Amino acid sequence: MQNKSAYTREFYAITEAIGKFRHYLLGHKFIIRTDQKSLKSLMDQSLQTPDQQAWLPKFLGYDFTIEYKPRKDNQAADALSRSFFMAWSNRETNLMSKIKQATPLDPHLQDVIQACAAGNPPNHNYAYTDGLLQWKQRVVIPRNEEIIQLLLKEYHSSPIKGHDGINRTMAMLSSQFYWPSMLKDITYYVQECLICQQAKSATTLPAGLLQPLPIPNQVWKDIAMDFITGLPPSNGYTIIMVVIDRLSKYAYLAPLKADYNSKSVAELFINVVVKLYGFPRTIVSDRDKIFISHFWQHLFKLSGTTLNMSTTYHP
Repeated sequence: MQNKSAYTREFYAITEAIGKFRHYLLGHKFIIRTDQKSLKSLMDQSLQTPDQQAWLPKFLGYDFTIEYKPRKDNQAADALSRSFFMAWSNRETNLMSKIKQATPLDPHLQDVIQACAAGNPPNHNYAYTDGLLQWKQRVVIPRNEEIIQLLLKEYHSSPIKGHDGINRTMAMLSSQFYWPSMLKDITYYVQECLICQQAKSATTLPAGLLQPLPIPNQVWKDIAMDFITGLPPSNGYTIIMVVIDRLSKYAYLAPLKADYNSKSVAELFINVVVKLYGFPRTIVSDRDKIFISHFWQHLFKLSGTTLNMSTTYHP
């Protein structure tokens, strides 16, 4: 685009501006002011160049007029069509001064700073210059929650960053700064960002197709287990252990007290089911703490029973 004429560059700038602010401009009459006089009659002239044929259809549906503003009066022009160099504006921040003030006060960094100042750093990757402690040419951030939150806000929530994900935010921050548990802090901040939760679509894979369990060919060889909790007390019992045969759908219900553990559940299971039918071939259950305990796993490993657990929150 830099090799194009000033007319083409101004024309392209108008099309990009209209496309960028489309949701603000549709349905409203607006004025485009330019210091390119030939663009004043843009909508009235014939289409002669490929650029005009490609870009003019983008103006359909808008209600606007183009006004010519002489260069001497157009003091707000950004000069993009007159220079081959881009201008960059950067807002000032007092973040670095806060880091310089907080670094010597951090008790975990004081010994390192003193060693670096004495010319004997604990590691050759450390350096202390201009009031900043550096590790592998990255600024070491003291464990100051205010400073860390400012950095996270600047590199994730600011308008020029645009709410990047965990990996991109981590890459941008880690290229310039370092502090312990960076990834943990960044992950928590991004996951708790309200705008990201409201505006971004889910990136997880779909749950997939339903995978039904195979139909058993013998009673009480393939069973399912679970607990019914939160019941009103009855003789000290508030929980019911439910054991169902997956073929016949016959169920056994056994009472439990609130302080049950894997050992008491195993004893009850043996007294209710195993003494009548023997150990089952498979047991289907959720991921209750009882079913994932070492005692429960080891017991049924010795008996030759396979434990099949449903996916968390998606049985």
